[in-house]
Amino acid sequence: MNIDIDRNKKYYLSNPTVCTCDACQYYVKVISHYCPEIKEYLELLGIDIALPFETLWIEDYDKNELFFIEAQYIVFGKCEKDWTDVVGSHSIFKSENHPSSNLEEEHFVISITGIHLPWERDSKLEDVFALSRKKKVSFFRKARNKDNKG
Repeated sequence: MNIDIDRNKKYYLSNPTVCTCDACQYYVKVISHYCPEIKEYLELLGIDIALPFETLWIEDYDKNELFFIEAQYIVFGKCEKDWTDVVGSHSIFKSENHPSSNLEEEHFVISITGIHLPWERDSKLEDVFALSRKKKVSFFRKARNKDNKG
């Protein structure tokens, strides 16, 4: 792996946009507190932990937390296809599945797995994500009904 740390720092200082959904904004607000080992790791690469490129998450109402299946970050440089690393209980790997970055410079995307963030806000997790929960239940119900008919 050959990383351009200075280019990473410049990119992250340019304040790339972060999704404005409640989950991503919560991630941005609390990730440094709950995952200092990942923050430290990313800082060594010139990456700002509070500026993820993409996140994939689900709500866990029973545990009152958001579970980030993956948090992705842009990294300038080159990386082998099968590169992986471990930080604490988190796996980090070169991602092949991510949105287009629309960047022309040589770069790749890394994914960090298994981030659990306790929900610590005045509002209840169920209230904030009620619409998304309703949509998911509706989607799964429709899918199950479709499978049962076929």
